[in-house]
Amino acid sequence: MTLRILLQLIANEDLELDQMDVVSIFLNGSINILVFLMQLECFDLRGGVCYLLKSIYGMYQAAKVWYEVLNGVLEAIGYRRLMANQAVWIRWTRDKLQVMVAHMDDLLMGGIRLMVNDTKTQLAKSFKIKDYNGGPMRWLCI
Repeated sequence: MTLRILLQLIANEDLELDQMDVVSIFLNGSINILVFLMQLECFDLRGGVCYLLKSIYGMYQAAKVWYEVLNGVLEAIGYRRLMANQAVWIRWTRDKLQVMVAHMDDLLMGGIRLMVNDTKTQLAKSFKIKDYNGGPMRWLCI
């Protein structure tokens, strides 16, 4: 439902729509709890236990840690997360609306071109991103 509303808003306001993919999202966030892992048999380390510093794929808290990191970066550049849908952020600049929807590592952004490019530049300072600007929308499967 959120995606349909976003696409309708973008069409009505004649905004640009871009998609980005954040590379290795689960390695972007540090965890603040103690997690120890048994080392794999193929490694020959003394002690046999590893202390985990970053969230990793498959960890229960990994998605939560990623969304906290993403939210912190987006809030720092002026976005506010919607209370009704925690995966949607909005930003008002000079009476212009910009909307971002996140689904794990995929970011879908709508706004005027100048604001979209500014946001991409800001996100690239914090994350390694793949920009699908002008390409087919992979997330929408069209």
